[in-house]
Amino acid sequence: MLQATLTCSPGPTVPNQDARWPAPSIHVAYLGPADIGALRVRDSLDILVPTVQARLSTTFRDGAGRERTAFVRAPLVSVVPPGLPHALADEPGPRTLVLGIAAPLFTGLARAALEGAGSPLVEPHAAADPLLREIGNAVEDDLRGER
Repeated sequence: MLQATLTCSPGPTVPNQDARWPAPSIHVAYLGPADIGALRVRDSLDILVPTVQARLSTTFRDGAGRERTAFVRAPLVSVVPPGLPHALADEPGPRTLVLGIAAPLFTGLARAALEGAGSPLVEPHAAADPLLREIGNAVEDDLRGER
């Protein structure tokens, strides 16, 4: 399975960095067998970038406790906020790329961008986001080139 962890040196753009993380990090990997089916809670903002072969779905409970499912197919992407219990369904392997941004890095950058306000994230859904799609495609091209 392809995966990588990118660690950036902390800088002035990440105010009040959480001491649990020695430096901000972004983890890049394809969904693996451990990611599929079981309930998972991650301490990262996960950007799910399905390939054309993926048949990805993510199931979670909304604020009212109702079970919701988002079906995500290329060229759409999905963003799963940190701490949200959810389950993913797809075949493991190089079908869905996960760009995981460590929660402290995401929170620090969001607070800085929103001038101290919290980061209001809603539940995951399939969305057309050309910027995230192109970032995912570029990362995937780099990962596949390293094989």
